[in-house]
Amino acid sequence: MCFRLQESRIAVVSSTAAATLRQLVMFVVDKVVDEDRRDELTESTKTQAILPNGATKKLGPSAHDAYAVFEDLCLLANSEQPRFLKLDSLRKTFALELIESVLTNYHDLFRKVLPLTY
Repeated sequence: MCFRLQESRIAVVSSTAAATLRQLVMFVVDKVVDEDRRDELTESTKTQAILPNGATKKLGPSAHDAYAVFEDLCLLANSEQPRFLKLDSLRKTFALELIESVLTNYHDLFRKVLPLTY
């Protein structure tokens, strides 16, 4: 719903929805940091992710969600169809802002979790 509301022509609605989306994306990535810190994952709790190079990698639930969201933000920034998010489009500038925000705040995580690097 926030993705749709951030496209509103009413400035207050648009900016509030955009701020909410920034927080939600950061929350998804925060969960990966927490999941990684706890280190309680078993192979049965991991989910298979297909990387852009065709390889597969098992990820924890939070890491898989973050990978899917980040991949979709990159696809949307390139005017491509997302796979995980149910969106038709997203302003390129907003998608790039979200990507920049994640990379700025979680650059160490991207070095550590190889699928996010792809």
